Amino acid sequence: MIVSRCKTCVTLLQVDYACLPEEVQQHFQFCGTINRVTILTDSFGQPKGFAYVEFDEVEAVQNALLLNETDLHGRPLKVQKNLL
Repeated sequence: MIVSRCKTCVTLLQVDYACLPEEVQQHFQFCGTINRVTILTDSFGQPKGFAYVEFDEVEAVQNALLLNETDLHGRPLKVQKNLL
């Protein structure tokens, strides 16, 4: 596992397996400028149920945390600061 301390990232838990990166980006678009959305997959390419969103600015992380427990694909997302 690569350990990073990304101050402009959030970790998403409980991401629906059918969710696309574009849908995650749309969900968080009002938080700030998004550099990258990464949905983690296993060695077979199947989603693991969590993702990372990297923003351009640190302030966007606080905005993203306000979306904790909001629904995406009918599931409540858990939004956390990137603690790695």
